[in-house]
Amino acid sequence: MEDRSFLTYRSPPLSLIFNEPIRYQADLDEYKERLTLFESDLKWLLSLDYQKFWVQVIYNPSISQAIDSYLKQAPRPHDKLKFNLLPKVVIELHDSIHRLVFLACLRMSTCQESAENFMSEEVYANIIYDNFLFDIAKLIDICVLLSLIHISEPTRL
Repeated sequence: MEDRSFLTYRSPPLSLIFNEPIRYQADLDEYKERLTLFESDLKWLLSLDYQKFWVQVIYNPSISQAIDSYLKQAPRPHDKLKFNLLPKVVIELHDSIHRLVFLACLRMSTCQESAENFMSEEVYANIIYDNFLFDIAKLIDICVLLSLIHISEPTRL
């Protein structure tokens, strides 16, 4: 297992939303950097082959913490008006992260990726249960955050 620590997601700073000039540029640079690193972590995770992906998901608690932080703190549909005030580059990064979090959740909800890459449903169920990968709160957050963009996809989870 590769030792890698995933960053947690943080909501946009209020200075970016309300365009406060004193802190705006510093907060913008810091937030863009954090989103870029978060996106990089997710891309790396999704690039792993089946076995390495599951080893990381099971034995690296920072992955679960990163996804949980996104599900808890990401802007909700009713926040979109405020969120659209952010610079375009931040919105694009956030949209990419949104898609990558969905793909990570989708991959974690699948016990068979191909004829060669699969686990039995019993083993899969034990992994999900023993590692608390999905619970009711996470499933509700997934539905709220992701169903607007991927209307039919959350039902696959």
